Amino acid sequence: MLQLQPKMEEYRAKGAKIITITTDPEDQIEGFWEEHDLGGEIFIDHDYSIGEEYEVRGVPHGIFIDQEGNIIEEKTGWQVNSMEEWEQKATELLDDQ
Repeated sequence: MLQLQPKMEEYRAKGAKIITITTDPEDQIEGFWEEHDLGGEIFIDHDYSIGEEYEVRGVPHGIFIDQEGNIIEEKTGWQVNSMEEWEQKATELLDDQ
C-alpha cells in the first residue's frame, strides 16, 4: 500500500477511484491511515463478505475494474516487480478512458 501511495494522487487526478478494503480492526487502521495521509475510501470487511464475494485468496489483492464495472485484472501478493506491474496496468486503464 505505501509503495503505491506516491502514485495514488496522480491516478485520482486522472479519474481513478481507489478503494481500500481491510480486515484489520478499525482502531488499528485509523492511526495508520492518518499517519501516512493515505486518503481515499477505506472499508473494513469485518465478516470477510467482500473478500468472499471477490474470491480473495491472499493479500495484498488488487482488482482493476473499468468504468463499466467489469473486472479487468486481479493481482494477489507482492513481488519484486509488483510496483511496475501495478503502475503499468493502472496507466493502461487510465489511458483507455
